[in-house]
Amino acid sequence: MVKWRDNLPTAVNILNNRPLSDHDTPLTRMIALNIQGKPYVTNTITYWETEEGALALYRATPEAAGIDLHARKEERLKRGQVQMFPTGIGIQIPPGHFGLITPRSSLALKGIHVMGGVIDADYQGEIKVLLLNQGPQDLLVQEGVRIAQLVIISIYQGQVHKGTAPILQTVRGDKGFGSTNLNPGAKAPQNQQTLLQQAMTIP
Repeated sequence: MVKWRDNLPTAVNILNNRPLSDHDTPLTRMIALNIQGKPYVTNTITYWETEEGALALYRATPEAAGIDLHARKEERLKRGQVQMFPTGIGIQIPPGHFGLITPRSSLALKGIHVMGGVIDADYQGEIKVLLLNQGPQDLLVQEGVRIAQLVIISIYQGQVHKGTAPILQTVRGDKGFGSTNLNPGAKAPQNQQTLLQQAMTIP
């Protein structure tokens, strides 16, 4: 009688090399994961037109972090003005992620900044971009020009509950607004060891 252990290598080999698509098997996915050092992702990002004729979403390069967003219509952005630009596009942000609208470097050089820009995964409306012109002159934003980038970021969504202030203090504590701007060679007010000793002596 053949033992099951005798057939195990053959069975594992068959499972690892079974076709998942035309050029994809579980083994090729595991190899890709080890080589690239990042998860194998097959999910796609779905978008749709909220206005007919809106330009398609795409990444400028395969490894680009952001998806380019385009102005739906021509508008003049006056110096010192904040203005909303429609894109004519809606997008489905994957669960556990959010979309962050970020500036394009070419516009940032002209003093054009993105204001706000968080898109929640449950938002299903049109993506609109708030731009602030802090440049030296008005800017004519033409229809179809790339005005921002959409970066999709994974987030932690733990439950929020009321608790008590931490007992163990950190070096920073409640200091903010430039509290870490120390001169080279300067010493912090208290070191971590002192803070740890203080915490251990709290009754």
